[in-house]
Amino acid sequence: LYPLIVPVNDNGDYSLFHNDFRVFLMSIITGYQERYEETALALAEDLLSHDEGLLTYTSAIPLLLCANRADLIPQHFTPSFVINALAEGISRQRLDEFARLAYDVACENRNIDGYYYLPCYQKYTSACTLF
Repeated sequence: LYPLIVPVNDNGDYSLFHNDFRVFLMSIITGYQERYEETALALAEDLLSHDEGLLTYTSAIPLLLCANRADLIPQHFTPSFVINALAEGISRQRLDEFARLAYDVACENRNIDGYYYLPCYQKYTSACTLF
């Protein structure tokens, strides 16, 4: 994992070279926007195809935004996504942000797949008024 982890001595002890992995990666990828977007899309697709619990529901949609692929959000904001996100403990406020985003993108792109799940947004917002 060099250069993130470097050997400290000959006994097999290692240390982190940089204390913030995200900052380290962002400093490397700056200037490589296309690669950054490809990586963000690959991470989002992996999370969405292999449910990683809380990580999936907090990170997948923001990663799609980083990848400039907001057009994919409505097809992933499904009833299953909402139910699982709520079960994982995603806040109502965060889920509402995702719901509004999915709704806006579907309307903006006139995406028939996105329209298919728009009732999910409407049911979600109705259900939230009960709590």
